[in-house]
Amino acid sequence: MGDRNLELAKVADVHRTVWTGFLVPPETGTYRVGLAGTGATLELDGTRISDRRKARWNDLPGMTTLKLIGGKRYPFRIEGKGVDLVWKRVSEAPAAELKRAAAAPTCWSPWSASPRTWRRRRPA
Repeated sequence: MGDRNLELAKVADVHRTVWTGFLVPPETGTYRVGLAGTGATLELDGTRISDRRKARWNDLPGMTTLKLIGGKRYPFRIEGKGVDLVWKRVSEAPAAELKRAAAAPTCWSPWSASPRTWRRRRPA
């Protein structure tokens, strides 16, 4: 009948999951890109940037910091299973961005959206 372990190894060589696509950042800047989960690798623009094949189920995402150009299409390839592609823009000047947000003219809250609701819930 044969050795079942050898047969499964042969199947893994020909049957696998591969996702391909493009990552298009909305603006130029510094980004963190990687995989969350276990059992896969990520190539971005032809370079392997994350290898989660030996990660444990509760490990933090494997992320790489990159400078990306807004609007450019970066081809990616994920090979494996059980992972999510994760990416986010990283602030290059957090103090300046916090000051800009604090100086914004309005701040929305449910109470400012409807004075009638506020009056109704206000204690007498």
